[in-house]
Amino acid sequence: MILAEHLYASSDILAERLAWNTAKTLIDAIAERGEARLLVSGGSTPKKFFAALSQQSLAWERVTIGLVDDRCVESFDPNSNAKLVGENLLVGDAFAATFQPLFDPELGVEKSAEWANGSAERADVVVLGLGGDGHTASLFPGSPQLEQGLSANAPAVLAAEPTMEPMVTRLTYSGPFLATSPHVFLHFEGAGKRGVYEEARSKDAPSLMPVSWFLHHPECPVETYWAP
Repeated sequence: MILAEHLYASSDILAERLAWNTAKTLIDAIAERGEARLLVSGGSTPKKFFAALSQQSLAWERVTIGLVDDRCVESFDPNSNAKLVGENLLVGDAFAATFQPLFDPELGVEKSAEWANGSAERADVVVLGLGGDGHTASLFPGSPQLEQGLSANAPAVLAAEPTMEPMVTRLTYSGPFLATSPHVFLHFEGAGKRGVYEEARSKDAPSLMPVSWFLHHPECPVETYWAP
């Protein structure tokens, strides 16, 4: 369910506004419960957002940051979302936050998924990305795990095989788990992604465009953030 659409003139402005709104939500959660949880996505799009968020003033030592999904690779691998977060978000004052990875190379895929499922807690904020094929998290059209990942009885975390490069097994939070967050921010940029979003918004067809599952889910509070 789309609650609001935020459109900005540039990616720099978007990054600042998304960072401010994310920080405000985390601050409110800390005030209410003494802690806050944030799940973020990988890719090149969120780098400016990560940089802006790391500069926000809040009690970072009370924040736990995790990943919406990650590739099952070593943490130093260029394809690792954990590496991306470590280099772009967990810097400066934000270094005090607790980082909770999805994949542990020493445990392997199956054991990492079991551990992640056992430690999964609802996030105060989820920041999703959008792929050119309509995927979000590691919920890909045509993936053998897509139906399970969007089903009502889906586990919090599951292993998934992508349908685009790099063809590396991933761990991903499921749609139903991510939808439990009270704040789901969908961040995407560029005219191409705008077209993908408009198509997904116009028709509820998660098997073709998994992001549409979130946009049409009656209990998933989505706010979109877009810049040209």
